[in-house]
Amino acid sequence: MKRNYGIDLLRLVLMYMVVLVHILGTGGVVWTAPLFSGQYWAAWSLDALCYCSVNSFALITGYVHYGTRYKVSSILSLTAQAFFYSASITLLCALFQPDRITSREIVNAIFPIHRVSWWYVSAYGGLFLLIPVLEAGAKAFTQRQAIAFSAAAFAAFSVMPTFLVSDPFMMYYGYSTLWLAYLYLIGAFIKKYGWCASASAGRLFAAFFGLVGITALSKFLIEAVTIRLLGQSQFSTILLSYTSPTIVAASAALLMAFARLELSPGVTRVVRTFSPAAFGVYLIHCHPLIFERLSGRFGPLVSRGPLTMTVLLLLAALAIYLSCLIVDYLRILFFRRLRVREHLDRVADRMTAWFRESPEKPHDPPKI
Repeated sequence: MKRNYGIDLLRLVLMYMVVLVHILGTGGVVWTAPLFSGQYWAAWSLDALCYCSVNSFALITGYVHYGTRYKVSSILSLTAQAFFYSASITLLCALFQPDRITSREIVNAIFPIHRVSWWYVSAYGGLFLLIPVLEAGAKAFTQRQAIAFSAAAFAAFSVMPTFLVSDPFMMYYGYSTLWLAYLYLIGAFIKKYGWCASASAGRLFAAFFGLVGITALSKFLIEAVTIRLLGQSQFSTILLSYTSPTIVAASAALLMAFARLELSPGVTRVVRTFSPAAFGVYLIHCHPLIFERLSGRFGPLVSRGPLTMTVLLLLAALAIYLSCLIVDYLRILFFRRLRVREHLDRVADRMTAWFRESPEKPHDPPKI
C-alpha cells in the first residue's frame, strides 16, 4: 500500500502547533495579554488555530492503522522511546540540578507511562490495548451504521457536553483513552469509506479555517457579552477544548485536506526523513522537568506590538521544535545503530506467539 506522505507532513505540522499551544498557554501569553488588546486577539486566534493538533494526531492513528496488521512492537517501540527520554532527562537533571530530583522523579522516570509523565502517552497506551476491538468494530460497520454511530457519538461526546458544560461520559475534556478511542474510530471510518473524497484539499482547508474562525470569534463575542451583562467573563472558552464540536470538525477537515496533498519529490524526502522524529518533540519539551520551565516564560512578550509579538512567538516555537526534532532524529540513528527495533520485534513475536491459533488437526474417524 502506497504511503501517504501528506499524512506524514501533517504529523510534522501538528507537532509544531502543539509546541505553539504550549507556549501560548503554559508560557503565559494568553493569560497576560491585556483584555481585547491587539496582543489578546493575536494570541487567542493562534491558540484557536492550533488547538486541533491533539485531536488530529488521534484521527491519524485510526486513519493509518485501519486495515493494517496489529503490531505489539509498535507500543514496545513507543515505550522504549518514552523510557529513553524519561530516564535520560531525569539523569541529566540529577547531574546538573540535583536539588530538583526527588524519589518521586526517580519513580516517574522508571515508570513514565503508569506515572503519567506524558498524559498523551499514557492515554495512547490504553488506546493501543483497545485497537483490536476498535478495528473489529470498524470492519463490521456498514457505511450507514458508521454514519449513524459517528453522528450519535458526536452529539453525545462533543455537542451536548460542550453546550451543557458537563462531562457525563468521563471524557475528561479530551484527556482520556476513551476520547482517543472515539477519534480512532472516526479516523478509521474516514479511511474506510473515503468520506469527503470528492472535496478538494482547497475546500477542506477553507472549512478548517472557517471552523477555526468560528472558534476564535466565539471566544471574543461571548467574553464581550458576558462582561457587559454579568460584569465578568463567563464561558468564553466553551469552544476551546478538545471535545468542542468546532475543534473536532476542524481536526477531521485538516486530516482529510493533508491526505489529498501531492508532495514534490524534494518535500517527500524531507518529510520521510524527519516525520519519524515528530513525536520526540512532544516527549522532550513536555517532560515534566522541562515543561515546568515553560511556565510564564513567554508572558513578557505581550509588551511588544501585536505583530512583533506574533513573529517572536512563531520563532520561539520554531526554535524549540527544530531543536527537539534534531535531538530525536539523532536518537533514531542511535537506536538504529543498536538495532533496537529488531530486538523489540523479536520480543513482540515471543509475546504474541501464545495467542496465535494453531491449525486444528483432523479428527480420526470413529471406530465401529
